[in-house]
Amino acid sequence: MGSAMNNTNTLRNDLNSITLVFTTTNKPMKANRKTIDTFLHILSEVKDFRQEGKTVYKLENLLFICFCLSLKG
Repeated sequence: MGSAMNNTNTLRNDLNSITLVFTTTNKPMKANRKTIDTFLHILSEVKDFRQEGKTVYKLENLLFICFCLSLKG
């Protein structure tokens, strides 16, 4: 359980860092399909620490939603 918590904290810290980068740019980010696919591809590399039989949604989709929410503040 401790390892999963460490993974969660690491992921939260990484998302916070990414948010800082995007919030300091003056150029709005275009949310086209290519951009979304790129982010999902990058996030698909994140190790999924959830129990296999209890997962309903792909981890990369959940992470992307969290990333978008973190951009909103």
